Amino acid sequence: MSKQDALKGAHIFAGFEPAELEALAATATPESATDGHVFVRMGEPNSRLYVVSSGTVLVERMGTTAAVDLARMRAGDTFGELSFIDGSRATATVRALGPAEVLAISHETLEQLLEKHPALLGKFWQNMALELKRHLVLTNDLVDHYVDMNRVLVDNPELRDTLLWS
Repeated sequence: MSKQDALKGAHIFAGFEPAELEALAATATPESATDGHVFVRMGEPNSRLYVVSSGTVLVERMGTTAAVDLARMRAGDTFGELSFIDGSRATATVRALGPAEVLAISHETLEQLLEKHPALLGKFWQNMALELKRHLVLTNDLVDHYVDMNRVLVDNPELRDTLLWS
């Protein structure tokens, strides 16, 4: 798959014209990974936005005792958005599940592109907001699930002894 095709499939670049995608593709760095490769590590600085072009990556967050799977990302999905915005520390670890390919776009490179193509500025940041909203909705659903499970265990203490904890 070409870089331009991979970017075209990403929600965050919806509405970009072919010439705009071509300019963006010229700034994107392809990365290939094998199973277990860590693209972003929770707590470490990150200033890159990633677009999955093939394969699957796992987004996980370390809890107090174990890692919790938050999402599985596939072609067209993006990760690294939060830390990309301001270069802050990553809020989750993202690693390859089997062979995977991503496109990495640095904050600095994208800012330079947006300066050269001002029409992209509004499209990109609107799409970024919508993508972050989509991720927040998925995270809220996951939190609701854990709250519901906890409520069942609180209300039914006899179930706690029947569960197998890993």
